[in-house]
Amino acid sequence: MCYYDTAEHLGSTGKALAIAAETFDSVEVAAPRLTDAINLHSSEYPRSHTFSQIRLATLTMKIGDPRQAVEIGMDSLTHSRGLYSTRIATELRGLATAASRHRRISEVRELREAIATTTSPRSSS
Repeated sequence: MCYYDTAEHLGSTGKALAIAAETFDSVEVAAPRLTDAINLHSSEYPRSHTFSQIRLATLTMKIGDPRQAVEIGMDSLTHSRGLYSTRIATELRGLATAASRHRRISEVRELREAIATTTSPRSSS
């Protein structure tokens, strides 16, 4: 449990509150915790940092500003490179799914394409 610090707590509770945020159609229910987690995660925990980014991007894509979600999502893609995590890839695919309803926005299409490239079986070999 040595890794369980304030950043990890905020990320975990932010993840749990994301469900409530969707129910109440208010990104603010969970976004502050996820944002604080992103800012507090040390460089020793890149996976936790990336999970929080992807979750914030997904939540923002679902009920917030899709262009802001693209910025967060692209940053999470940058951080995901080199992690080789099935769970990260699954979360990224969830972001792409959430983004599908905004696919008419060119930046969203670019994010979805970047996720597809990053999570394809060929890119992980």
